[in-house]
Amino acid sequence: MDPIDTDRPDQTESPVTINKNWLQIEHGFDAETDNENSILGSSTLFRYGLLERVELRLEADFIYTPSSTFSPATTELQPIVIGAKISLWQEKKWIPKTSLLIDAGMPFLAARSFKNFNAQPGLRLNFQNTLSQTISWGYNAGVEWDGENSSPYYIYTFSNGINLSKKLYGFLELFGSINKNDFPQHNFDAGLSFLLNNNCKLDVSSGAGLTRAAPDWSLAIGISVRFKTMKG
Repeated sequence: MDPIDTDRPDQTESPVTINKNWLQIEHGFDAETDNENSILGSSTLFRYGLLERVELRLEADFIYTPSSTFSPATTELQPIVIGAKISLWQEKKWIPKTSLLIDAGMPFLAARSFKNFNAQPGLRLNFQNTLSQTISWGYNAGVEWDGENSSPYYIYTFSNGINLSKKLYGFLELFGSINKNDFPQHNFDAGLSFLLNNNCKLDVSSGAGLTRAAPDWSLAIGISVRFKTMKG
């Protein structure tokens, strides 16, 4: 089998789907700051290969906000995200490998402060072009709703990946979102992934905001593992 392929640490979702009957867990911790406060978080993504070209997904994110003069520290579960990724076609010359990601955040599966939100659906197309044995391009385009506003957020990502060795991978990335009722968010980040073996990978990344609405700075670390759940 090919080495484990993950959707972290960059924001660009891979077009690769999990092999049938395999379970992959991607877990990480992150921190970000802006002019007003700092936020710590943890994220766990479960990906299960239901069919050869279809995976099921469940993601749980916790947000920790430190105490301030006016409020105590809080740890809150954000709406759990349930979805599926479907492989559409393989790469051929300049036609990219492509998959479709469909998901939705469920406010009733969240902390109390999120329960008055509506569902948070999203659609994203994931693309990848292999330029050489060492360089690839990954890029996404999609639309998401935040559960508060009726107008959608149009999202984009572009990641330039580089195989630095058989076990070490690096990337540079631009990503962001645009909404007609909100300030645009544009961001830059970079990171490294290291294969411990074909089924386990470590990662670290850091980024900065390029516009006023984006976080000033972010840092993330994580680990991803996969294993087969049954024969066949």
